[in-house]
Amino acid sequence: MGSLDYIAVTLYGLICVLSSIVGVKVRKENWPVWTTTITSVGNMLVWTYVTKNSQLPLVNLSALYDVVGALAYFVGFAIFGEAISPIQWVGIFMMIFSLYLINSH
Repeated sequence: MGSLDYIAVTLYGLICVLSSIVGVKVRKENWPVWTTTITSVGNMLVWTYVTKNSQLPLVNLSALYDVVGALAYFVGFAIFGEAISPIQWVGIFMMIFSLYLINSH
């Protein structure tokens, strides 16, 4: 994985955390629904860039971004006090383990 891949996946994770925060604000009717478009466009731009320029195979890249996105959403929800149940923790660890399996040769 090249340095631009690390930067892109970090940016994607940060946008996903921001997306979860926006989601919480929209759900509590503090922000208008259209604000979710901003983070969605950000994620689309990052994904468009990495599918064209990443050094990783597309299968590995897709798995990486699925896991990073899901974990980042959990982080964002946890920041706002959303409870993560024991079964969700099991799911988180299974996602991380599946990423390991997909990327092992």
